[in-house]
Amino acid sequence: KESLDSPEIAVDVMREVLRELDREWVCVVNLDTQFCPVNFSIVSVGSLNESIAPIQNIMKTAILSNCTNIIVLHNHPSGGLAPSEPDYQLTQRLIECCKLMDMNILDHIIVAGGTGDVYSFRRNNSYMFDSGNIDLEFIHKMYEKEDQRLPKVSENSVTVVYPRQRHR
Repeated sequence: KESLDSPEIAVDVMREVLRELDREWVCVVNLDTQFCPVNFSIVSVGSLNESIAPIQNIMKTAILSNCTNIIVLHNHPSGGLAPSEPDYQLTQRLIECCKLMDMNILDHIIVAGGTGDVYSFRRNNSYMFDSGNIDLEFIHKMYEKEDQRLPKVSENSVTVVYPRQRHR
């Protein structure tokens, strides 16, 4: 029932569980408009050093819970706190997705295995969270890599172009 208005308070929700796990877990805490937790969801259970966390699985729990605020947490069973390149990419993708859906990602937190030490993306990379503008260039690059629908950017609009279907 308590408002989660800082990374320290938010991580206490899952720290004890995440620090003891032998595999990477990705969790999302869904919060109401007053930043009080509504629920949490285990989005992914991975291997010793990676976990696949599809954006749609993370967002689905917030949408189904009628929440517009989320905090994402995952653990590093090795005990290291340094974010990997995929950790940065996931965070950036979540930020852009939340902007498109008029939602907020309040933080992405890494919990170190064993010690329970934490790394807050918001605290250590605030520039990622600062802009309220949708980064259309980032979204375009993201879709190009995945060979999916490509948003075409013009001055005042975004048009989604579907790639040609491959014929067999």
